Amino acid sequence: MKKYMQHAGLIINEDVESEEGKQKIFAVVFNIDDEKLHYLNETALFLLKQCETPLTMEEIECNTSKIYRLDENNLKKVQETVQKLVDIGLIECDEGEILTN
Repeated sequence: MKKYMQHAGLIINEDVESEEGKQKIFAVVFNIDDEKLHYLNETALFLLKQCETPLTMEEIECNTSKIYRLDENNLKKVQETVQKLVDIGLIECDEGEILTN
């Protein structure tokens, strides 16, 4: 079963609140490994912070559902956002193996 965990080489600054276009920015994340800066909205930050310990997608969805009322469409958006965080290197995914910092 796939486990998702926050990438170890991140510097997260949550002392940010600004607007970029129509999105409110709640955090700036710097990835030390690829030297890229990322701006996260509230949902992406929430999902990233959940992955401080290894979690399955089902656990992420369950934790998110406890905070936000999610229907099937919104659960799909959670999955898509987690995948985007994987794609940009902020979350790591491994199948069957526990990831460690």
